[in-house]
Amino acid sequence: MVISGFRIRGTLPCCTTKSSLTLNDNSKVILRGNQLAKIEGYITGGLIFNSLVEFDGANTIITALGGTVPEPDNDFIWNTTSGDWNEPAHWNPLGPPGTSSHTATFGNSIGSGAETVFTNTAVTVNSIAFANTMNGTYAIGGVGSVNLERGTSVNLPVTGVSISAGNHQFQINVALQDNATASMASVSTLKFNNRLFLNGHTLSKAGPGTIAINNDIVSGGGTVDILQGTVTGVGTIGGDLNNNGGTISPGSSSGQATSLVPEPASWVMLGLGLFGWLAMSKRRVQ
Repeated sequence: MVISGFRIRGTLPCCTTKSSLTLNDNSKVILRGNQLAKIEGYITGGLIFNSLVEFDGANTIITALGGTVPEPDNDFIWNTTSGDWNEPAHWNPLGPPGTSSHTATFGNSIGSGAETVFTNTAVTVNSIAFANTMNGTYAIGGVGSVNLERGTSVNLPVTGVSISAGNHQFQINVALQDNATASMASVSTLKFNNRLFLNGHTLSKAGPGTIAINNDIVSGGGTVDILQGTVTGVGTIGGDLNNNGGTISPGSSSGQATSLVPEPASWVMLGLGLFGWLAMSKRRVQ
């Protein structure tokens, strides 16, 4: 069996973390002295490794006992400052999050600073949670993309992005693979500074905070549905906007409102920036 991401824990500095270790059932790892160690890690195939620790008077003997099937880890918490999304050690538990059953949580590991998490490949998660309570700011960047896709696992959070505190931004393309919700606290802002692909789905804006759309929304028949809070920005938008209880706050574009009313399945690309598009959509709601 191959144990990946294993760690030998003990009372002395000898103990370490490695990328992999090959063991057979009932094989032994011997450490010098009474170090009271154990091995923790994941065996290929999703098994948690169990070990028996004994001290024979001279050495610590760790015996491999095989493993048991664990409950899957669905919530991965970022544990460093700036870094590569795809580095396993940057997450607790070992990551990276990369399926529709996973949630990526960005908390207080950056303190009150502003840090960048980057990916140069496409990553897929069910949801992203920004939960920094120390006024820190995360920027998710890179030349890859972030896909939001509804998973089938039990007890998953709502597909989308949530902010419980702080102001954060996507500097990377974001694509909806299912309907999604952007929910945020009253003093929080989420900026989409690169393209947002709706792919025919609905992005619902919930919570009293603000989302700022500062680049293209590529709709393909999709909709932004404002349930609460504020939508602002200076992007170029294609698609429909439903204002069902929120606030439309145009950005700095100087274009005039247009009388065009987009059909549900048609493309309406407005070159006047967000101001014209949002104002037109607000007129439709009234």
